[in-house]
Amino acid sequence: GDLFDACLARAPERDPRVLLPRSALPLARGAFLLHGVVAKGWSLAWLAAFLVAEFVLIARLAGLGERFAGGDGAVYGRKKRPPLVADLLWAAVALAATLFAGQALDRSTRGAWFGFGDGSGAWGWPSWGIVAYVALLGIDFVAEALAARRERRTFVPAAVLQASVSFAAAILFTFVVVFLAGVTDTFFGEQGLRALVATALVLARTTGDLAVLWLPLWAPRLEARQRRKRSAAGS
Repeated sequence: GDLFDACLARAPERDPRVLLPRSALPLARGAFLLHGVVAKGWSLAWLAAFLVAEFVLIARLAGLGERFAGGDGAVYGRKKRPPLVADLLWAAVALAATLFAGQALDRSTRGAWFGFGDGSGAWGWPSWGIVAYVALLGIDFVAEALAARRERRTFVPAAVLQASVSFAAAILFTFVVVFLAGVTDTFFGEQGLRALVATALVLARTTGDLAVLWLPLWAPRLEARQRRKRSAAGS
């Protein structure tokens, strides 16, 4: 709740005429990933590993950015702030894991995921496409942290909300996959189960992107509905 409130306090764009065109990018990326895994044989395991590593990296960068912006850690559930060395160490581990998983994913897609080259070996230097992807994420966090410190507001970049919603959606979709796994395995075999898992994974990521993009429209309505329910229960 605190994360969403902090994001809404920044008065993000809420005009549907603007949000609709912006929704095209996450939808196109989801379709691209799903087509790659199902039709092109990309590694589903490495895609999942990369998304998980990216989620951990975002969480670690959020802690560092919030520390720099001057927050107390409460918005991220950190009752006691760890030492700076620990934050830096875990951020470095998460960064290395993200680069390695991205390198392996790039190799399995023959360079198609990041769009550069043919996908180098897993133990070589990361391709500049992967480095650019992670660097843009880091630049976004630095810019958000500087703005939050300057404006003396809570540090809540969009990437944190996207990762949080995607993680919650992934848990929900996992239960659906487990429930349907037996049916798809019986009727469609291993390829059907692979397609189901890929769909759940991509949907979770796309749901996070779209939910945060459209947050200014759905969050106040949901909050108002919950207030009406509490009022009705109390009366």
